[in-house]
Amino acid sequence: MKKIAFFTLRVCIGLGIIFFLFKFISYQRIIALYREANKFYIIFSFFLFVMVNALGALRWRFILSSISVDIGIREILYTYFSSLFFNILSPSLLGGDIFRSLALSYRHKKSFKIISSVVMDRFSGGFSLGIIALFAYIIASRRIKEYNIIISIAFFLLLNLGLVLIVFNKYFFHRINRYVKGGIIKNRLVRFYNDLYFFRQNPSIFFKSLIYSCVIQGSICFIFFVLSKAFFLKVEAVYFFILIPIVQFIATLPITIAGMGTRDAATVYFFSRIAIDKSIALSLSFSFLFINILTSILGGLVYVVVYHRWLERNT
Repeated sequence: MKKIAFFTLRVCIGLGIIFFLFKFISYQRIIALYREANKFYIIFSFFLFVMVNALGALRWRFILSSISVDIGIREILYTYFSSLFFNILSPSLLGGDIFRSLALSYRHKKSFKIISSVVMDRFSGGFSLGIIALFAYIIASRRIKEYNIIISIAFFLLLNLGLVLIVFNKYFFHRINRYVKGGIIKNRLVRFYNDLYFFRQNPSIFFKSLIYSCVIQGSICFIFFVLSKAFFLKVEAVYFFILIPIVQFIATLPITIAGMGTRDAATVYFFSRIAIDKSIALSLSFSFLFINILTSILGGLVYVVVYHRWLERNT
């Protein structure tokens, strides 16, 4: 019952944010923009997003193989795409990550290693967002005069550095572990952290996963750029590589379902800072949300039609 109430609350918050946006942006204008849009770019963006998620599955497989958990390409694709469906049923990306961890742990019995791989997968993805935003800002720094954007990038980078300290610094871990009660929980936490600390001891693996992540997150920025062409928007691509990482980070906060509302508000706010019409900015965000949901439904079909039965046959 609590889970249903929690899910409902997240949906209501997302819809509330969208309702608030429509107080300032005409929905008739949004409808008109979609009618006039070049649908080819939206369809093309969908196929690009599916390919990006396939690359995300390969990144996760690389991380797993580095800690001696060998998973076949078919299984990793089934698991990863199925997890996309569970992402839209939970706040942020939590549902999909839990599904990935449980599905592979059920099959391969290496739960601590698998959970640490999911954490590192997410961590490298988030860290790459800061790298992309920083380098894009350096390229276009002379054209960015909006202090809110500069402050957001600086905050984002500081947050990334803070996460590095927490994840890879044993002092912080031991301080946190002191407040954990129960010997069993402490032992499991230590075992999990030791698996995670493996990436600190093998930085080449982390940097390779970071390269994967930069390509993935950069591709998502490019997808937004392609979507902008659907609405005949003439904006330099570099601005998408500056702003979309910030928008994506905000969308992953566990506030709404699939970033609904939070992504839209962030897109409208930041793109309006570079003189983009709010209606077009909201149309961009809605288009990406539609692509995201469509891909998640595809993942649901993979789970119901293929993966669920495949698991039953191979356990």
